[in-house]
Amino acid sequence: MPGPSKPLDPELESAWLERLRRQDPAAQQWFAEAHRDSLYRTAVYFLGWQDGDAEDLVQETLVQGLVKLPGFEGRSKLGTWLNQICVHLCYGRLRQRQRMAVGAGVDLLETLRAQAPATETDVLEQMLDTERLALLRRAIGQLGSPCRDIIEKRDLQGLPYVVAARELKLPIGTFTSRLMRCRERLRQMVQGLLDGA
Repeated sequence: MPGPSKPLDPELESAWLERLRRQDPAAQQWFAEAHRDSLYRTAVYFLGWQDGDAEDLVQETLVQGLVKLPGFEGRSKLGTWLNQICVHLCYGRLRQRQRMAVGAGVDLLETLRAQAPATETDVLEQMLDTERLALLRRAIGQLGSPCRDIIEKRDLQGLPYVVAARELKLPIGTFTSRLMRCRERLRQMVQGLLDGA
């Protein structure tokens, strides 16, 4: 018989926990149904309402909860304990995305410097830097408004991811994935300008 669809009072929850520890299928179904909605709200709070990873993180939280259940001491409600697991997984996913974004976001000025012919004098190097910077600014100017705003906030102003996302009124997960796409688009535009020069 399936369990209730919402968390129970402490005594009933304790009874379901005992059944859950015995790997009762009905208790496992209760476990998922009772906590799925709350965990989903937590995941979308961190990742954004349209983030496809939110549902995956809910599933991962439920799986980890079952695996770690023997270590659950009951000092907090089961839902609170699961929520902490979900928050930890969300932060892990955001850190992973940030590493990917930073890895993809090659310093464009350095890329341009590497592609330019080597010079031996500071004057020529300074002139090349000025030309490269102008080329980079020209490419940024040709980006559409959403990408231009994201690049300016993060790469030109150097704002932290969370601050830049907040200023643009974007969930952090959306901001990070868009930043990666915009940096790649900018890189391609700069390469196109170099090839056409």
